[in-house]
Amino acid sequence: KSIVGMDQEGSNKLLNLLFKHQERLDLTCRFRWSKNAVAIWDNRSVIHYAISDFYPNRGLGYKRIMDRVAIKGDRPF
Repeated sequence: KSIVGMDQEGSNKLLNLLFKHQERLDLTCRFRWSKNAVAIWDNRSVIHYAISDFYPNRGLGYKRIMDRVAIKGDRPF
């Protein structure tokens, strides 16, 4: 909602800049799925949005499973 220690106008400007920055396509990753492939993103370090655009599996003969896992641990370095 706002950045602690900043006035609302400055906070809004900076947040809007950051939000627009994260939408850049050159900062995205498209993973090419194959049989037995595994992809892991650490949401503490990245902004992850899973796009469920895998149906149907285009006759590849396997089922894709999407699970979310939460790991309790240290802050990312």
